[in-house]
Amino acid sequence: MYTLISAETVKRNIDTAEETLNNCFSMLIDIKYATDTLGEAIINFQPLLADCLYDMMGFYQKLQAEKDYIISQKSTWEQTIFKNAITTNAKYLKVVKETITIGKTLGDAFAWFFYSKNRQELDMHLEHPSTGLFVAGVGGKGEIEFIKNNQNFEGLFVVYHGITDMLRVGDFSLYANGIGIVGVGELKSQREGDHISIT
Repeated sequence: MYTLISAETVKRNIDTAEETLNNCFSMLIDIKYATDTLGEAIINFQPLLADCLYDMMGFYQKLQAEKDYIISQKSTWEQTIFKNAITTNAKYLKVVKETITIGKTLGDAFAWFFYSKNRQELDMHLEHPSTGLFVAGVGGKGEIEFIKNNQNFEGLFVVYHGITDMLRVGDFSLYANGIGIVGVGELKSQREGDHISIT
């Protein structure tokens, strides 16, 4: 028998995300005010936020699958039970989506540190539609592994687009200190046995 996702499970996932998002906010403060932990904050921010958003997106997909299941049972469940289940699921989906949105807002704030002097490039991103909540599956995992291992690319800092809403062209930008954004890159990920290949 299928067991619906409980309020406790939703709360546990949101609480975990909230703790991470609070840590990310603290890192933004460190970056803004160039505290003693500036370098650590710059290096740790993107992987930490990306992991959080990936986990939340996975949970969002579980809730979407549960929604599909509930709808498939509409003809067999009592109307009151069906209505309660679908309404509860919608509330859970909303709070998870809002949590992801908060995370991407923090990502936008991080990206702004690198894009603030490149408004023309930023405007080009904003001309395109939003990329959605967060990339899932192999593609998402590949992007996260890339940002964990390649924040310095041939002397340039990598700004990961997936944790933002405003960077919509490509998967990452390359930032040169003193110059600004000098390029945009695209990632392709595919599973090869037990590993993910990224190009």
